[in-house]
Amino acid sequence: MALGEEPGVGTVMISGPQYRKLMQTYQETGTITASASKAGMDRKTAAKYIRGAAGPEEKREPRGWRTRTDPFDGVWKQVEGWLEGKPDMEATSALEELLRLYPEQFEEKHLRSLQRRFRKWREQNGHCAKPVYFEQRHEPGRLLQLDWFHPRDFEVTIAGEPYGHLLCHTVLTYSNWEWAQPCRSESFASLKGTLQASLWEAGKVVEVCQVDNSSTATHQFVRGSRKRVFNERFLGLLAHYGMRAQTIQVGAANENGDVESAHSHLRHYLADALQLRGSSDFESVEAYTLWLEQTLRRRNERRGSKFAEEQAVMRPLPACRLAEYEEVDCRVNKYALVRVGKGSYSVPSKHRTHRLRARLYESRIELWHEQTRVAAFDRHANAGGACVDWRHLIEDLCRKPGAFARYRYRESFYPSLLWREVSDELRERFSEARADSDYLQMLRLSLGHGMERMEELLGRLKGTPQLTLDQVRRELGEQGKWRDSGDDTEADLNAYDRLLGEEVAHG
Repeated sequence: MALGEEPGVGTVMISGPQYRKLMQTYQETGTITASASKAGMDRKTAAKYIRGAAGPEEKREPRGWRTRTDPFDGVWKQVEGWLEGKPDMEATSALEELLRLYPEQFEEKHLRSLQRRFRKWREQNGHCAKPVYFEQRHEPGRLLQLDWFHPRDFEVTIAGEPYGHLLCHTVLTYSNWEWAQPCRSESFASLKGTLQASLWEAGKVVEVCQVDNSSTATHQFVRGSRKRVFNERFLGLLAHYGMRAQTIQVGAANENGDVESAHSHLRHYLADALQLRGSSDFESVEAYTLWLEQTLRRRNERRGSKFAEEQAVMRPLPACRLAEYEEVDCRVNKYALVRVGKGSYSVPSKHRTHRLRARLYESRIELWHEQTRVAAFDRHANAGGACVDWRHLIEDLCRKPGAFARYRYRESFYPSLLWREVSDELRERFSEARADSDYLQMLRLSLGHGMERMEELLGRLKGTPQLTLDQVRRELGEQGKWRDSGDDTEADLNAYDRLLGEEVAHG
């Protein structure tokens, strides 16, 4: 090969470090022999590169020929027809069909080649153009974004029990100052509570609150339409703070990019903080919420200067916060239940047919009659069914024990596994009617003597012949206050039959 010719087939290639060592040494010494020796190569090879041959790190011309036959040449027109009908078709699906149609021609190893052909076709036909994103300029004190996320990078337990929850998260887009509160669902109560907590923590009010198209803040304007408008309760909340509502396009989560990005960063930050804390278990939800607030305040300290710029232009807070609950009217039905949303809740039977007010908090529901709270439940406990507190209805069932056997909410009258076992044992030893009656009377006794004392007593009597209502009463000092239920003496009806016969004879 002539001196200075480009290296081609059969040419021994050198490495990048060798090439750089050769050129550096040649600049210092000006001799090819010494430079070749220093770089560890033959003098002729060194001379070739010194005279102008392309170095190993210089870009070569792309290869313009195939190294093997294209296996899809004969069927590409058919495959292209599939792509024209469905441009986002997966190569795996197309190969499965080709394997079915031409089992002798194709194999699984052809998948990568087909994926490259698909990618090239989409590039040539404009089906893989990625959208252009335009960086936005954020103004201080203008925009707050709100969204929910699942803390999947860490698990929190409350008193040892897993606490399944979301975090409702807000971000001021100029300073990235953020706030969050735990919640059980993407409810309006969680939105309302977190938005108010964020504004009062910040000490000022921004101009605009931006959310996605969740039904929490919007509703369908026209059936079948993709256009959504804000609902009245969300607009009413913002009106109290003098804020405006803003949403993103349907399916365009990138328009909520600040808070979406902040989700990931906060998720990792909290996971690290729990690791450094040494435990992810908390005594109560309140203790977890307090820890979360303290952690967020430390995190927001690094945004102090930009947050101060926001506060300087933000508007003052109103005189008071709105109540953290929604209030709805409801009526108690004949079953001593009230229907609120998708769930039903029991109340003491004395309120049957009364009208009550339900206060819907994010995590609980309270039922009020005039100025008295008559019941409270975990709002997320019934999952669309019914929450029945046995204490509300035990007196009524003791008067009608026959209704217990097929009562729809019978399971609510077993406060623990022990009570279920006691009920089963009574049914094995006595008739269904007597077993249910005795069980309900035992459960009723726990109201006056305490659940702990009753369970200690039943645990001692369970599995022995002494597990009877009479023995329980004697142990509790209640003997004589009720009729002895153990008296199974049946009434003698013979005298009544004789009397009835005499009346018929005289008739």
